[in-house]
Amino acid sequence: MRLVQLSRHSIAFPSPEGALREPNGLLALGGDLSPARLLMAYQRGIFPWFSPGDPILWWSPDPRAVLWPESLHISRSMKRFHKRSPYRVTMNYAFWSGHRRLCQRSRRRNLDHAWRGRSLPSPSRTRSCPLH
Repeated sequence: MRLVQLSRHSIAFPSPEGALREPNGLLALGGDLSPARLLMAYQRGIFPWFSPGDPILWWSPDPRAVLWPESLHISRSMKRFHKRSPYRVTMNYAFWSGHRRLCQRSRRRNLDHAWRGRSLPSPSRTRSCPLH
C-alpha cells in the first residue's frame, strides 16, 4: 500500500482497499476540490481532510460507516426518542451556517487545529456549497 498522487486532469481515485493502515485510511493526496471530483469521492466512501496551506489529503478509513437512506430503518423507540428530543432533523436548511458550526464545535482528539474556533478553509466552503 502506498500513497497515490492524484492528477488535476483526471477525477479517478484508487480503490479504497489500497488506503494506508497507518494513518488509518489515508488514500491519496493532491488533485482538486471540484464538484465532479468530490461527487466521485463521496460515492466511493472517500473524503478530503486537510489543514489550510497543506496538500489536499483524501481519506477512506476502515471501518467506515455508510448509511444508505433508502435502506434506513428507524425503530419505534428511536422515533419516540426523536419526538421527545430537543434536537431536530432538517434538510436543506441553513446549510452553510450549520456546516461551519458543526465543524467548529466538534471535539477531535489530538486535532485541536482542525477548524475549531476558526472559519473553514475557503476551498472547502466554496466547494461544499455548490454541491449542496
